[in-house]
Amino acid sequence: MTRYDNTINPMIPNSSFSSHVEIFRTDITNTVPADICVLVLSEYFPNASINFDLEDQDRILRIEARDVDVLKITEIVKDLGIYCELLEG
Repeated sequence: MTRYDNTINPMIPNSSFSSHVEIFRTDITNTVPADICVLVLSEYFPNASINFDLEDQDRILRIEARDVDVLKITEIVKDLGIYCELLEG
């Protein structure tokens, strides 16, 4: 599992514990494109917790943040040449 974690800090004033999680299906099969994707997404969403589960059959991209912009995430990932689809829960 590739993990980049830049979470909301409860010790910082105005930081919120309330967050949303979105799960996406991807076609990533190894850590190199996953790491690149996490780095790019972290530039757009610096306060998000972003990780991949490449062992899952859906090659899961998981993003947790106060505000998760599903359309922007999908656009960014697809611009990297990676298949990305929101998994409906």
